[in-house]
Amino acid sequence: GYTVSRVDDSAFSGNADVTAVHFADTITQIGERCFYNCTALSEVTLPVNLEVIGRYAFWNCPALTAITIPKTLERVDGSGGVFTGTTNLKNVTFAEGTTILVGSLFRDCTSLETITIPEGVTEIRNNAFAGASNLKTVSLPQSLTRVDSYAFSGCTSLTGPLDLPDSVTNLGENAFASCSVLSDVTLPANLEVIGMNAFQNCPALTAINVPRTLERVNGNGGVFTGTTGLKTVTFDEGAALVTNRLFQNCTQLE
Repeated sequence: GYTVSRVDDSAFSGNADVTAVHFADTITQIGERCFYNCTALSEVTLPVNLEVIGRYAFWNCPALTAITIPKTLERVDGSGGVFTGTTNLKNVTFAEGTTILVGSLFRDCTSLETITIPEGVTEIRNNAFAGASNLKTVSLPQSLTRVDSYAFSGCTSLTGPLDLPDSVTNLGENAFASCSVLSDVTLPANLEVIGMNAFQNCPALTAINVPRTLERVNGNGGVFTGTTGLKTVTFDEGAALVTNRLFQNCTQLE
């Protein structure tokens, strides 16, 4: 017989009658807008071998409240989020064995309020939670080594405390930019590289401690530009250098 491995773009787009979807384990790809605007869809079981999912695959599915992400997922096709407009998605779990949280997965997913990223995850990729404007708390695993560019940018409800695990060595550009109420950040003790604008426009942030391991700022801009409440900076004992551009355009320091 014929083995189905892909559900094509827009395959069920606009189908107001579908209420539940359970994928065969043979399916490795779900196309863009596959279940776009399926307003009655309340139950989805993603295939355990899923590798690629298209942007807006579950756009505007307001009846969907929970999802489990398989450990095999490698990427989101396209530049948009998967669950944009799915306004009641609150409960997200990641399959045991997950190591990568793919880029744009929950981009502009405004329903998320709390997220726990499990132990074993080493990397949160570009735009993973960008624009998740109601996300208030994030729990990060001790296995995490990298948070990529724009991963949490525009999370305007994220308050902290944000304790970045000491295992993290690399924070990407704009990783937490425009997190406007983020007031408490602990940088990782082993941080080596931080991207420009990593904490741009975070006006509630008033103090930061810089770890002695920091080697460089990636990009040609400052890290805290527009973070107008930042007044207090401390450096770990043993810090041998202050990296270029770390506080470039940080005009509020006293």
